[in-house]
Amino acid sequence: MAKITHAVKQRVLWCPLRKERITNTTYRAAVGGRDRSIAQVLASVSVAVLSEESVQTL
Repeated sequence: MAKITHAVKQRVLWCPLRKERITNTTYRAAVGGRDRSIAQVLASVSVAVLSEESVQTL
């Protein structure tokens, strides 16, 4: 399977898949800007899942 290395931002821009970017996005959107440690854990899990060889791309 292909390894995921980039994400599409706002349907136009391709940007590198970085844990810091996922943490910031999760912190603002899902956690509501309250607890950065939760956002960091969620980002770690996301990166682990996306970097697995068995992930099927759409």
